[in-house]
Amino acid sequence: MTGFGNISIYFVSGLLVLASMLGTATAQTGSGPLVQELVDVMEEAGTDTAAARHPSVGDQFVAVLLFPGRQLLVVTARYESPSLLYQQLVEKNYRNIYMDLQSASIPESKVFIDDLGANGLVFIPGEGEPYDTFSDASGAIPFDGDWDDRDVSEAEYTESFQEAEAIYVELLRALIAEFGLKR
Repeated sequence: MTGFGNISIYFVSGLLVLASMLGTATAQTGSGPLVQELVDVMEEAGTDTAAARHPSVGDQFVAVLLFPGRQLLVVTARYESPSLLYQQLVEKNYRNIYMDLQSASIPESKVFIDDLGANGLVFIPGEGEPYDTFSDASGAIPFDGDWDDRDVSEAEYTESFQEAEAIYVELLRALIAEFGLKR
């Protein structure tokens, strides 16, 4: 097979992946099933908040606030006195951790994900559906599918979505693992 044959195979494979992402705008992403798992665990426990240590940054924490069926708010950040948050984690003061990370965390370390629909990040929402937002020290990225209105290319939008999705999946896994252990 010539070099062009290999290129055409990769090109067709790439088109199929892109078409699957764009063709079903509200398709579940990697975060979708994890959000459902976290929501199920939280509802079973009768709570609307959960928290955990960040899986890869020792002095960073992650917390979540759930509005069942409507919204999942996830924040992660470093905190000036991690021992205070660790103590709150041991005492299961998840709401306090969430509020501290939102208000008194180290700003350049903060990441906030607003998952409208509490269904995982959606690449491009359907018409009239709410969109998810990813925010960090560099600003907020709305995943509404309107990359032209924001003067970014489709490739940049896709890359931002994939990066946000990877971070969200990591945070959800940490919350599920921690919360599952505390039940």
